[in-house]
Parts: sequence; structure tokens; C-alpha cells
Amino acid sequence: MENNMNELARQLRCPSGPYAREVGDNMFQSNFNMIRKTIDGLNITENEQILEIGFGNGKHLSYLLYRAPQLSYRGVDISEAMVQEASENNPSENVHFSLTDGSGKLDFPDETFDACFTVNTLYFWPDVPLQLKEIRRVLKPFGKFTMGFIEQEFGRHLPFTQTGFTFYGKEELSRYLLSAGFDEVSYEDFTEEVLSKDGQAVVRPFSVVRAG
Repeated sequence: MENNMNELARQLRCPSGPYAREVGDNMFQSNFNMIRKTIDGLNITENEQILEIGFGNGKHLSYLLYRAPQLSYRGVDISEAMVQEASENNPSENVHFSLTDGSGKLDFPDETFDACFTVNTLYFWPDVPLQLKEIRRVLKPFGKFTMGFIEQEFGRHLPFTQTGFTFYGKEELSRYLLSAGFDEVSYEDFTEEVLSKDGQAVVRPFSVVRAG
């Protein structure tokens, strides 16, 4: 059982191999509500430049493009399999996916994007302060950032998060955001009923942080 949980944790961080497509679909299905809430928090308008960190199979992009059809989207992910899946699922000239090394560095010039969002990636960042500083760097001066994440007290007790996951409380996360150069930080809390990654029905609390 422990080996199975460790492999699940590894796949959730970076889907790969013969089960990558299945993992990507499962993540999309279980996280779509959280993704929608995170996108909603950006209040996106047309013609904006949007960055996403960790896009999975990209099936949620239809919701994003529905909100603002004329936007330009760039996504980065550490999974080569997900870059391929997302590219196949979104054959649009305004949508571009690329591979990143996961270090936290972003290969974009300063002040490139109007908005950035990410969902359920925080737990895997090796250097949270660096990642947030990079996000702030590539955002325009009045750029917006939203992030959906599972509450610390809930997430750290799940059987598949005992290896490779690090959870953060709001107070700690706020300190990181302010140190990275964000001026305003606010949170919106939600609960939802989902199937956990190990197949169990759970009521999952999550938050969306909005920073600018």
C-alpha cells in the first residue's frame, strides 16, 4: 500500500509513463471546480496575456477561453506527457504550452503577463519564495495572481500526501506573497464533495488566494 501511495504522489506531481493520460483525466475531473473558482478570481477581460503554471491535460482551457475569447495564453508544466496532452486538446493559435524544469524560474521577460493562475501546484514547489518572486516579476505592475490550494490541515492527513507534498497555512503563504512584492492578499474559502485520489468520497476544503 505504501508503495502505491508513493507512486500516486509521484504521478500527481508529474504524470508520466503509460498512466499519464489517465492521471491527467482524473486530475481534471477532481480539480475542475477548484480551477473554475481560481479562474473566476482573476476577473479576466479580453486581450489579456495569461500565464498558467501546471496546466495538466489542459481540458479546462475551454472555460478560460469562454470567459475571454480574445486572450493570449501561455502555460508551463514539468510533465512532458501533459505538454503533449494539452497541446492535442487545445489546437488554438492563441494557446501555447511549454516544458519547465520546476525550479521556480520562469523563462519570460519582465512584465509580460496581465494575470497568472495555478491550481494544486504549491505543494510541489522546491522554492516557494523564488517561485512567487518570479511570478511577480513576469506580471505587469497591476497584474493579478490567483492560486487554488487545499487547506493545510486537510491535505497533510491524506494517505497519498505523506511523501513529496508540503502544505502551507494562510499566514505563512501571505508572508511569502508580501515578501515577493505583492501588495494586496485576500482569500476566499470553499468546500466541495469529491472523490479522493484513492477513491474515497470526501468533503474537501480549499482556498483561492488572490494577490496583486
